[in-house]
Amino acid sequence: MDDDSIDLCPVVEEVAAPKTGTGALSPGMAEPPQKSIVRVAHTINPQVFNTEMHKQWHHQVSAPPAPRVSHVLGFNKRAAEDRADPEAKRPLGGSLVPTATPLPEEEDPILASTENIPEAHRPRLNPASPVVFQHPASAKDYQGRSWLQAATIVKRSGRCILPTHRTWADDKAHPGGVQCLRWLRPEGRPLLLSGGVDGVVRLWHMAGAYAERRVDPVMSYQGHHRGLRDVQGSASTGRMFTASYDRFVREWDIETGRVVRSYTTGAVPMCLTLEQNGEGPLLLVGGGDHTITKWDTRSPQGSAVHQYKGHTGTVNAVLYVEGGRRIVSCADDKTLRMFDAAGPTQVKVVTDPDMHSLVCLKAHPYQPSFLAQSMDNQILTYSCKGGRLRLETDRMTYKGHIVSGFGVEAAYSCDGKYISSGDAEGKMYVWDQSSYTIVKKWKAHDSGAVLLSHAWFPGLTSTIVTGSWDGSIRLWQ
Repeated sequence: MDDDSIDLCPVVEEVAAPKTGTGALSPGMAEPPQKSIVRVAHTINPQVFNTEMHKQWHHQVSAPPAPRVSHVLGFNKRAAEDRADPEAKRPLGGSLVPTATPLPEEEDPILASTENIPEAHRPRLNPASPVVFQHPASAKDYQGRSWLQAATIVKRSGRCILPTHRTWADDKAHPGGVQCLRWLRPEGRPLLLSGGVDGVVRLWHMAGAYAERRVDPVMSYQGHHRGLRDVQGSASTGRMFTASYDRFVREWDIETGRVVRSYTTGAVPMCLTLEQNGEGPLLLVGGGDHTITKWDTRSPQGSAVHQYKGHTGTVNAVLYVEGGRRIVSCADDKTLRMFDAAGPTQVKVVTDPDMHSLVCLKAHPYQPSFLAQSMDNQILTYSCKGGRLRLETDRMTYKGHIVSGFGVEAAYSCDGKYISSGDAEGKMYVWDQSSYTIVKKWKAHDSGAVLLSHAWFPGLTSTIVTGSWDGSIRLWQ
């Protein structure tokens, strides 16, 4: 594993709490049966782990026993059994095996990325049990349907019209900031997924007439102990995938809130993409280990089908193009790469000395092209045909906004007529796709709050939802 992917590893240890005295507990000392056990959480950097830290690590705490599931991290007693066969955890030639872990009902033990910690002290992460909170008073409507079945698809109302005013806002949607916004597929279903820095995913339902249109909370899902990076979901399959900075991707049952399984390669998952416009069973995960892993979600255990290599920096975005036959990815190595979806074969590499890092890729709704958000404060568009990538905006670019240093998302309108993007000052920009000119911009969020994510609603084409690091979600029409 690369040095830049090494993070501070939380270590949770069970130590014996004596009834009296303050003497140190020796690492090799057996636990007296009459003493209570308490959990003590530490944070250890594996690169600086030494003997002196080991001496300070074992200390004595006098406290009542803690509840088993009240801590985000817990001690997994099966760690010794899992380490008995280390060779079974290293396929694909990696330092840590990409594995999908089915989740038991009570606990979710997953192997942490702690390769550099001594074997005797290698911990196991046990994130808190997933918590689901249902906001409406009843889970059924007057016809006895669930809220997922009752959310009918709104048919597209014609060409896109630029929004003129704000109709709804929730300034406390995600304390700490909104990381991503995604409309639940298939397109036109008025259900919105939002992922926050607080590690919570919320499901919203857009309701009400045009003048009083609002977005009501439906469900809240909490199964990560760090902030979210990306979220994808489909109402037809009833599944949702969440990627977090805790290095795990979780698969959820949207309606019940149950975690089906978890996926991990030991690196931070930066982006998620499902094939067939979000309806397919194959999941692409771009990671901080410079690779892209394809998972088959149909198998009971969840197997890693392919691992695409070639990037030398963190993968920021992954996209299916050419009807799912090709995969396009961008990374911090300032390159754009195309792979064959059927196998880990690199087809094309786009690089240039003047090229900057790309942080976002979005496909055109009708044409064989896509846009890329560049860190030099401009948006580029590429055409992709027959395994070839061609820069369309070689002379004219979409610029005027400030996104340098932030992973701000850009997007096409539903009819492909407009290109939109937020910026670091909380503003929203909309360009005409053919003339490269700014046709509208407005102050969507407070100054200094990065407008990181936004999404056009496919059903009502004049509707945009925006999310910012000030923790607010706002609806514009």
